Amino acid sequence: PVGIKMVIGSEETFEELAEFMATTNRHPDFITIDGGEGGTGATYQAMADSVGLPIKPALMIAQKVLKNYGVRDKVTLIASGKLFTPDRIAVALSLGADVCQIARGLMISVGCIGAQKCHSNECPVGVATTDPKLQKALVIEEKRYRVTNYMTTLREELFMLAAAAGLTSPRQFNEKHVVYVDGNLHVKTIEQVKNEEKIK
Repeated sequence: PVGIKMVIGSEETFEELAEFMATTNRHPDFITIDGGEGGTGATYQAMADSVGLPIKPALMIAQKVLKNYGVRDKVTLIASGKLFTPDRIAVALSLGADVCQIARGLMISVGCIGAQKCHSNECPVGVATTDPKLQKALVIEEKRYRVTNYMTTLREELFMLAAAAGLTSPRQFNEKHVVYVDGNLHVKTIEQVKNEEKIK
């Protein structure tokens, strides 16, 4: 599979990609949408803090635009961006993600301390380095259990959330399962909010 990873900055810029896909019938196998709240120790702080839309509106834009151009069923939509808890994953699935990928949660479970030295090859805990001396800090025999526990617990809790919503699988989450509270404390599902947008 061939795919692309992007942060969405606006609906208009994402439309260019969807339009190209629709007119040429050429498309990637998957598109990974990374929320602007995602982080990396290998970029400038201003970029990490301020560029791109958060994952929720970005997913809503991607889902809407790909559907409008009739190409949604041609790509797998992957969500990324601080999706390290089951509730965040459930929301991302509800907003149209086919799959969620996790970086932060796994990095922390393997020992990342957020030193922001990923790009320097000087990671003090051995996670993001090829330096043999620094790599010794990453004790795989211990960390493998932490990673396994994290993933097992995450999966169990995600299925518990699905069961609480009356579903048999997290794959069944949709826009009816996300509730939005506006500035006037009106409660609506994302589906209702989108329907109101269409009426306007």
